[in-house]
Amino acid sequence: IIKDMPRTVFTRARTKPPLLVWSDSSYEHGICKIGFAVYDPWTNKWYTSFMRVPDWFWVLFRVLDTYIHPGEMLGAIFVYLSLPTYITANRDVLHWVDNFGSMSNLFKGYSRHEDNSRLVHIFACYCLTLRPNIYYDWIASHLNPADGPSREDFELMATLGAIWVDPVSPTLEELDAPLPTTPLPL
Repeated sequence: IIKDMPRTVFTRARTKPPLLVWSDSSYEHGICKIGFAVYDPWTNKWYTSFMRVPDWFWVLFRVLDTYIHPGEMLGAIFVYLSLPTYITANRDVLHWVDNFGSMSNLFKGYSRHEDNSRLVHIFACYCLTLRPNIYYDWIASHLNPADGPSREDFELMATLGAIWVDPVSPTLEELDAPLPTTPLPL
């Protein structure tokens, strides 16, 4: 869906600077946590959130040694599900991820694994509605400001005065349902 979705090209200057997004996932001792750090230069505000991925989420995936790859994908999607739409809709977004495979799947709109494709397609449905122009880039883990929130460490975010965002994730019904044929409502 995403790879066939046309990009919007703006010929006039955008009124808002790009939203800066960092997302991360940690997977330790069978527990996956996701978090993000977002800076909006338009309002000069930081946002952060964290969520432990519910156990039911993993029943949708094949057995893996580690679930960091789908966790990183969910972590990236988590940003757009959790932030209010007035922050993300129709914005240019610079999004840093420290897992190249996850970033690549979201950028291409494709994964060769059916379970990961489910996440990519859910994300595509949200993008059809929100219409963000997302530009992905890789960041080293030790430089990723979302590394703290994904490990329940909010010291940096508190220093920056980040605003807490209530976490939102897709439900089992959303992940298990056939894909909608029209964009999701805002």
